[in-house]
Amino acid sequence: SSGINAEYGVVTVIEIALFYSLGAIVTAYNCHVMTGDRRFNFLDDTVRVRVGIAIYFFRQLTNLYHHYILANLRSPGSFRYVVPTGGLFGLVVCPQYLGELLSWLGFSIASYAYGAYLCYVPMIVY
Repeated sequence: SSGINAEYGVVTVIEIALFYSLGAIVTAYNCHVMTGDRRFNFLDDTVRVRVGIAIYFFRQLTNLYHHYILANLRSPGSFRYVVPTGGLFGLVVCPQYLGELLSWLGFSIASYAYGAYLCYVPMIVY
């Protein structure tokens, strides 16, 4: 059957999206407060902020799309291994993680705070 299966329902997708959005806002605020970086203004109307936010949301959609593919690999009740295909699976092993990493790079670009880049480095290393 097509669509998101019961274990990975629409409510879960919304919860994850809200969690990551809240995490981005809290991290941005903390980067500003903790570093005293006066350049940071989340509502700043600059090209850098717009590009960073666009990268963040576009790559989160990439992440969501590949999780959707993974959630629908097997038919209900099947336990056999299925190699994922479609999307970026032909180019990289874990495109959902690539999408997530690139989305947080977009966040770092938009926030223009050193702390955001410092949070991003361990994600890449991990």
